[in-house]
Amino acid sequence: MIIFICFGNILTILAVWRTSILRTVPNMYVVSLAVADLIVGGITLPVQIILSLPPFSLLLDEDKYFCLFQMVIYFVSVTTSVFSMGVIAVDRALYIGYPLHYNRFSTEKTAKVIIAGTWTASLMISIAPFYYNTWRECQVCFSFFVIPMEYQLYVQVGSIILVIILTSICYGYILYIARSKQGRSAGWEADMKLVKIFLMVFGLFIGCWTPLLSLVFDGYINQEKKELYHSTFFETSFCLSVLNSGMNFLVYSVKNMDFRKAIRDILCRKKKCINTVGPSFHRY
Repeated sequence: MIIFICFGNILTILAVWRTSILRTVPNMYVVSLAVADLIVGGITLPVQIILSLPPFSLLLDEDKYFCLFQMVIYFVSVTTSVFSMGVIAVDRALYIGYPLHYNRFSTEKTAKVIIAGTWTASLMISIAPFYYNTWRECQVCFSFFVIPMEYQLYVQVGSIILVIILTSICYGYILYIARSKQGRSAGWEADMKLVKIFLMVFGLFIGCWTPLLSLVFDGYINQEKKELYHSTFFETSFCLSVLNSGMNFLVYSVKNMDFRKAIRDILCRKKKCINTVGPSFHRY
């Protein structure tokens, strides 16, 4: 999974950076999402592996900050991924719904501020367990035992659900516009292809995360079942959620012709350079 996730997201970032046609404001949010997913494959999973090996595995149950660190780094990447998808959905809804005004408020500077705000908010939310936890010495280092129910349900799961609702509303609005005659214009089919790509990304997220979110919710509600969730079933759901961090690359490479061309150029190391302009981002 580490190789799969890192390989795909590094190629996504390089494709946007090296290809002028891909350097758009919406793709700035795609890069932010790719960086968050890259953290999952490049930091979160290696940390999980290292801390599962002796003698580090013993420290997880004995050292408070070893235990909390592996959870916090995971929370940071996950929260940022979710927020980034929400930002992409809002951006697409504004573009489809208000095309005449979009370029006025969707600029490179605005995108940088939004991305910085997304990462700052994610970081502030995710580091809370360092200060708010139920860790006790020699206790099993497992989220149900270490992370308070109020934080996990109302902050982590709650924020994910809110973003899912917001994203669903945005794509519902886009589909509503698509069915109206007023929404039809030159280039509409190209716009809808991009929307379909982001819808596919969102659908994969829902499919990969629903099992784990359901287990977390049920585990905290039914306190007597906590022990049962420290099992292969829970670990399988966790792996599925992590695997989602590598799937966005597959969507872009399969569904977007410009991404395919850029990725092919990177992998084949062609001398002919796709990039013909400087690194500034274009308005989309």
